Amino acid sequence: MGGVISGRREDTAAVDGEPSVVLAVHKQPEANTLLLTARIDQALDVIESSLPPGMTLHRSGFRQARFIEAAINNVRRHLLESAILVVILLTMFLTQTMSNAAAALVVLPVAMQTAETLGVSGQTFAIAVMLGASSSFIAPFEPACILVSGPGKYRFSDYLRTGSGLSILVALIVWMLVPVMWPLD
Repeated sequence: MGGVISGRREDTAAVDGEPSVVLAVHKQPEANTLLLTARIDQALDVIESSLPPGMTLHRSGFRQARFIEAAINNVRRHLLESAILVVILLTMFLTQTMSNAAAALVVLPVAMQTAETLGVSGQTFAIAVMLGASSSFIAPFEPACILVSGPGKYRFSDYLRTGSGLSILVALIVWMLVPVMWPLD
């Protein structure tokens, strides 16, 4: 045999050049990753408190729980944003066949219950209803539209063509700005 090569073996763990121990936990089928991570953290807290001076635990490795929590938060956020959009569009749709106030009175209880169920501010949903009821321009049944229809010789198709695009534009602006100006949390 030639000489012995001095150095670290490839399967040796090190932190900042010092020997260390690596603890790896692999997910088992049907395991609750978030609960398992919390329990491992509790156990590591107990172990860490009993370590001799100078020994520390580094918990900064790959943690599947972080990705799961981020995914859950993303889904929750998109659900909330979608619920606001549905409230706005439903209110705008109802204002085509009834007055703004009546449409708001129909949608407001549903919006408030939705906010309560989702655990967010009802004010955000109430503002979305209010702005949705005031921002529909598709049909000329609003008193102001009726007043200008005759002298302007506007037809229903004029309102439909112009009002549809304007209503969609306003709905998108309301949808983007309401959660910013009246936060959900």
